[in-house]
Amino acid sequence: MKTVSFTLLWLFMSILTSNLARAENRAPEYTRLMQNAETTPLCKIEGGTRKQILASYLLNLRKDYNLSIGYPGPPMNLAYVQREGALAFASPQNVSRIIDEISHFNINNAGDPFDTSGNFTSHSKYFEQSILRYAAELYHLGQGTYWGYVLSGSTEGILFGLFQGRELLKKRYPGEANNIRVMSSSDSHYAIRKSAHILGVEFSGVKSQKNGEIDYADVEHQLSELKERGALGPVIMNANIGTTMKGAIDSAQKLAQILGKYLPNDKYYIHADGAYYGAWLPLISPEKYGHVFKYAQSMNISGHKTFGTAAITGILLTTKSSHDELMRDGRANAHVQYIGSRDTTMMSSRDGRNAVLLWESIRLHGADGFKKIALNALADAAWLKKQLLQFVPSEHVTLNDDSIIVHIQYPDLKQIKNQNKRTKLQAEQKLIARKYQLAESDEAMHIMCRAMVTRKTLNQFLHDYRSFMDDYKSSQPLGQKATPIALQLPQPGP
Repeated sequence: MKTVSFTLLWLFMSILTSNLARAENRAPEYTRLMQNAETTPLCKIEGGTRKQILASYLLNLRKDYNLSIGYPGPPMNLAYVQREGALAFASPQNVSRIIDEISHFNINNAGDPFDTSGNFTSHSKYFEQSILRYAAELYHLGQGTYWGYVLSGSTEGILFGLFQGRELLKKRYPGEANNIRVMSSSDSHYAIRKSAHILGVEFSGVKSQKNGEIDYADVEHQLSELKERGALGPVIMNANIGTTMKGAIDSAQKLAQILGKYLPNDKYYIHADGAYYGAWLPLISPEKYGHVFKYAQSMNISGHKTFGTAAITGILLTTKSSHDELMRDGRANAHVQYIGSRDTTMMSSRDGRNAVLLWESIRLHGADGFKKIALNALADAAWLKKQLLQFVPSEHVTLNDDSIIVHIQYPDLKQIKNQNKRTKLQAEQKLIARKYQLAESDEAMHIMCRAMVTRKTLNQFLHDYRSFMDDYKSSQPLGQKATPIALQLPQPGP
């Protein structure tokens, strides 16, 4: 018996020692690969090994994300930041081993998230249901009054929202099915127009106010004009909960009031594009933003923008009454024997790992944690605007209420008569935009004060942009030259 016990112990120690040796051998290889990648640009190693290419790609991600301040999505999963430090992405060993192992499984949430009756059990629908419950509570939607699912990205949520609106309006007014139109402001995300085109619905662009909010007067003007011509049919209205470039917020309540003056309540449908701010506005001001579903019937919320998931994902949330009305059509509510579930989502197979990542982030931070993150981001945006106004004209800087997006209009370089100076300034402007991955539109750019954008990075940008503005001012004709303003930058923050 002692011999058997000794043999088992020896076997266990041998296996353990072997595994540790393999792990130790892998560590130097990882270090060597990353060191080599520093001198091997990604664009020049197409003929390299699989490990070389991946190592170079990881290095490029690290470098780019450190200065990325123009696009949504954190440099890494926020769910790991507080737990494992700001450099969690730098070493795979720091990432949660459980999440890492789950990511290797093929998890398919095909079918309705609330239907788990099928034989296929390798799904994460229970996580999905928990996520939807959290989102519904933000908007005062009680148990049994909402439906939704986890998306491949917010655009899918926009497409589903407009699809649901189109189908409901077609059912209610079959004689006007070909006269349904989508209305949305010029500052809306390009996916709104694209979705309308996919759905074969006419799109009517509405003017925006200077701050990016929809022009309510133009909405009323267009509706009035259509009614006078006898051409006003059912309307799907998009309300932005944070526009792409300026972070402007449309009032679903005002839009509903205007639509109600020209159409019966059942002849218009409001979808809220909450990709940017839908997840946290109700946290900072519940009374102001928590009642959108009194006026809207559906909303999309981005996962990576505010929940901090590494994967591109999102949430579709809709009222159950709207969803049930849609599902009364047997074709839209068909039970698919192959998956053992009702077919109710826009996509068929859906990556169940997204639901796990979303749930883990929500469970880690909770509403209080996300509120703190949002308030810090708002404070950073206000601070950044204050610094910019020391050397950028006030009319060129926009920061909307309750927004983390600072919009900056570029100076007009066309007025620089000297071709060489103008070319130099254009190259300098482009270099800054590339260095900080700035989103640009209509001779302007914006900075998103996301959770992972530090004051240190913002100070770097301010230093570079001030240098550009100084060069611009010195290149102007003497009669137009602006008085330079000294910028006293604060010490880099955390």
